[in-house]
Amino acid sequence: MPTIQELNQFIADPVLQESVTQVWKLVGEHFEQAQATLPAEQAMARRELSFHDHVRLLGYLCVLLEGVPGDLVEIGVWKGKSLVLMNEISNRQRRVIGIDPFVLPNQFEEFDHYRRALLPDALFIRGFSEFCGEHFYKMAPKVALLHIDGGHTGRNVLLDHPAWYPVALSSSMIMVTTSTRPR
Repeated sequence: MPTIQELNQFIADPVLQESVTQVWKLVGEHFEQAQATLPAEQAMARRELSFHDHVRLLGYLCVLLEGVPGDLVEIGVWKGKSLVLMNEISNRQRRVIGIDPFVLPNQFEEFDHYRRALLPDALFIRGFSEFCGEHFYKMAPKVALLHIDGGHTGRNVLLDHPAWYPVALSSSMIMVTTSTRPR
């Protein structure tokens, strides 16, 4: 496992930065094209496709994990953009698993529109992550990268990290995204 200093040096590579940035930009363009064909009755009131660009770090982690077997797992899918990024950076060679309760009005419908267009082979579990373990373990996961991005609060991370940490392989990476933005 790389140190923070080694990870920072890896991410600082200008060729790699350009590559990840280009894939992120293309993913964004594909989402915008898919959004343009989204039926109005399936659209969420919130139109943003993602909240933050720092999820691009997932692209770097996917490159770093080349040659390491395992699945890409994300808790807190929103509309699926970071899952598509990881899938594309990994050349669509890994199993992709997303977990989300899809509780907002039309969230699942909008997500499913993007899933059909951009992630047709991905697997999804609909539910709160702390209650999805049994279903998840039936998939016989071998997790290379676990992105905990559900709920964006300390409470969610405190529930998710200990519950999902055991699924990570010894060579896995875990990225946790939290936020203190007002709700």
